[in-house]
Amino acid sequence: MSLKATIKTIHKMRKTILTVILSMSVILCFAQDAKEQIVTALQRQQEELTKAFKDKDYRKGERLCRTMINMADTSKALSQWHKSAIKNNAYYNMACIYSLNGQKECAINAFKNAVELGYSNYKHALADPDLKNIHGEEIFRKMIRSLEEKYDYLSILKKSGKYKGDEKTAELPAFTYLAQDDPRLVNLRNTLNLDSIAGNGDEISQIKNLCLWVHNTMRHDGGSMNPEGKNALALLEVCREENRGVNCRMLATALNECYLAMGFKSRFVTCMPQDKNDQDCHVVNIVWSRTLGKWIMADPSFYAFFTDKKGNLLGIDEARAMLVEGKAVRLNPEANWNGKKRDEAYHLDYMSKNFYWFSCPVASTYDCETGGMAEDGYVILAPGDFKPWSNDYLTRNPDYFWARPE
Repeated sequence: MSLKATIKTIHKMRKTILTVILSMSVILCFAQDAKEQIVTALQRQQEELTKAFKDKDYRKGERLCRTMINMADTSKALSQWHKSAIKNNAYYNMACIYSLNGQKECAINAFKNAVELGYSNYKHALADPDLKNIHGEEIFRKMIRSLEEKYDYLSILKKSGKYKGDEKTAELPAFTYLAQDDPRLVNLRNTLNLDSIAGNGDEISQIKNLCLWVHNTMRHDGGSMNPEGKNALALLEVCREENRGVNCRMLATALNECYLAMGFKSRFVTCMPQDKNDQDCHVVNIVWSRTLGKWIMADPSFYAFFTDKKGNLLGIDEARAMLVEGKAVRLNPEANWNGKKRDEAYHLDYMSKNFYWFSCPVASTYDCETGGMAEDGYVILAPGDFKPWSNDYLTRNPDYFWARPE
């Protein structure tokens, strides 16, 4: 998950948003000296802003928000995206201040600025008591409707169109899976003692145990830079040596190799949003269950699995179809982000956004993306007439994309 997703996750903790932002992925984007200066300064401002809200000192709160906006505007250390993220939350706080102070026009203008800079959490804005004074204003309602059209991800997914499944797939490559007796996988299995990690239980418990081990061993950091070596052993080493985390793609890469080493057919799948300007995709694993006779999704970033209301594990294809049909999809209660419980409603909304289309390497192998892109290319599964911005091998046939592994 990227920083963008992190910001959305904690919009409801509006008063502390900047502290969280600057303590996570943003700080990886610039040189150490500049990082320390901007982080320290913004954290100090945020602490004062939190106190100002508590003390109802709205004049001071407004001044602090404007200071943060100016700091973002003048910083040479922050990317444009990060500047916008900081500023849209500062403007949102200003809208709350003005609303609480009875300054409706100023509140609406500040909220408009927040929206123009990328604020998207319309559900929170509608429920925020600090904005109660402008909830009934037509211009505010109009902005909310506009945000809803753009960010109601489940509605967007439902309108994606059916998979056509009518093109010929004979010319498309077959998915391949590295055999577990490959020397690199044998070494991985022995080095990490994967048999002990998987345990002696049934197939499903082994699948879950391996996912949990990766989840607990390497923390998720959506804004981290990918290391040069992109295999499980190299990723584990860099996390230990640098005391760092890795993003969802690297976690899924490591888990995929662990599954292959233990004889499971598996792939890592990039789940993509409709909006090409949305930098926040998510990468998960699918692993073939011989017991169930189907793919199931395993997400090492959150130790997340989807089930139906009866507790039956789901694959990506099943979960997506059920969401589109309005059927209940459940998140396992153990799901968490670096130890913090994952909210089911938020996670379903997040995955609804990223279940629009999918990308997957043709060959599920070891060191798949070390040195660049997957050597054998990628297969893209897209719905309706949607035109993805990456299409090595484009298919609209889900039966081919989710085919039983040979």
